[in-house]
Amino acid sequence: GELRITAPMLFGRLYVAPILGDFLEQYPELNCQTLFLDRSVSLMDEGLDVAVRIGELPDSSLTAIRVGSVRWVTFAAPDYLARHGAPQHPRDLKDHRLIQSVSVSGAREWTFNEQGRPIQIKIEPRMRMNTNDAVVALAGRGWGISRLLSYQIAPDVTVGKLRAVLEDFEMPAIP
Repeated sequence: GELRITAPMLFGRLYVAPILGDFLEQYPELNCQTLFLDRSVSLMDEGLDVAVRIGELPDSSLTAIRVGSVRWVTFAAPDYLARHGAPQHPRDLKDHRLIQSVSVSGAREWTFNEQGRPIQIKIEPRMRMNTNDAVVALAGRGWGISRLLSYQIAPDVTVGKLRAVLEDFEMPAIP
């Protein structure tokens, strides 16, 4: 038969696709089709079997299995931080070049955690981009500071191309 899976685009490319290759090696009688989108779709309407989603499951007849958590991470390239300094508080972001992913949200504020309370910081991004890949690439070139989910920047953090900032102000993890 065929297994049809949906996931966010970057998550699908970085994590789901490699696992599916291994999975299909173990089960040669199966085929697989993916639908990687940065929006939720109806499993029933699209004929999907599995959806990987980030966040709490809304009330539904679907069943969810928690497989991990992610967190919002503010980040920049080490060379950007060497030239411009690292922000020490979220309000310091006003003095930096910001890159915003509009595929996540078009809102002009980022939420942080200060001593257990959420604080909203208004942002004025110099660059707004519609794909997270493009945000990661531009930040990796040392252009500015951005904010994405931890899995989206994990490969670049691991190799030292990007570095998290404002870690003391991160919001709690998201399932």
